[in-house]
Amino acid sequence: MIREKVARTVPGLPMMLVILIGIGLDIWLFVRAGQAENWRGVVVAVVVLAGLILMLPGFAIVMPGEAKVITFFGSYLGTVNQQGL
Repeated sequence: MIREKVARTVPGLPMMLVILIGIGLDIWLFVRAGQAENWRGVVVAVVVLAGLILMLPGFAIVMPGEAKVITFFGSYLGTVNQQGL
């Protein structure tokens, strides 16, 4: 028998703002590292930017009366029943 677990989530709007601010700071870091010819800093900025961009598809909109199932590499983590982003 499968039991439904309630997934712990973070509100979407604050997390979207955190990611967008992170992308802005990372672009600033990239430009500053490039101006200083610090190639190690450029590589770090590119890797961090790739990680931040990979987080964006993790957002889901839950409409009223719907639910979303959260999985991680095929393993069931829980269900989100609260509406919103």
